Amino acid sequence: MQEALKPFLRDFKRCLHESRFRNDIVSVVLLGSGARGDWIRGESDIDFIVVVKDRRMKRPVAAFLWKLVKKLDRKHKLRLNLSDKTYNSILLNAIMKVEAFFLQRVPLYVLAEEEFDLVNRKIREPRIWFIATVIGSLPQFLLNLKHTGKTMYGKDLLKDIRVSFGLLDELKIILIPYYYLGLAALLLPFSPKQAAQHAIKACLLETDDELLLLHRKLGSYRRDEQLYERLFRGSPTIQHIRKCLRYRRMLSRKIIGYEEATEFVLDSARFVARSRIMVCRP
Repeated sequence: MQEALKPFLRDFKRCLHESRFRNDIVSVVLLGSGARGDWIRGESDIDFIVVVKDRRMKRPVAAFLWKLVKKLDRKHKLRLNLSDKTYNSILLNAIMKVEAFFLQRVPLYVLAEEEFDLVNRKIREPRIWFIATVIGSLPQFLLNLKHTGKTMYGKDLLKDIRVSFGLLDELKIILIPYYYLGLAALLLPFSPKQAAQHAIKACLLETDDELLLLHRKLGSYRRDEQLYERLFRGSPTIQHIRKCLRYRRMLSRKIIGYEEATEFVLDSARFVARSRIMVCRP
């Protein structure tokens, strides 16, 4: 866990223990780059899944936690993206709003116990169900959560997760990186930096997906890159995943133009296509 994030998480846990909702919350799980050890100040989000005992407590607990995250963000100067950014392009605004609703910049998913049955692999909360079954694969989501999630408060719900992949799950896993590449292509004329960010996400997802399908345990992005390199030693795709990780660290400070972003998106598309072929013959 990055040193910069530790004070935030310490205060977050302390405030939960001291809050009037402490007995209503079953578990709080940190996921994403914050849990993986790849969090970047001013660039990365902080995402939590919060499970409460009673469905009626979802709204008040969510309101409390939203205020807490905003307060601690200001205190620790994390520069989290907690508000909707507007752009000059109507198309770009539409794409980013849809993505924000379903996939990104949603720091708190608050569910009732009855909506989040990890043991029986059932999720009844509409937004997470949509993400994990329509856009993606529920086994992939749960296994990624088990490998990289961190229980921050309450009961450890991750230890009992058991999953297996079917053919439909594998098909969805193949398609998800192409979804992000498609968004990257749409965003190129309006925001080269946003296009590059989506291309990076496509490549990192591709790497994760392949490691999951090869029954490897996920860790930090850097650790996964090293594992990927051992599995596919000598492959030209290694250089591109290194470039993705380098771009991810510096993109918030880097000025990226249309030509550079276009080249990077095209290289990312080639990376995803080649990687998918390689995983069939590791």
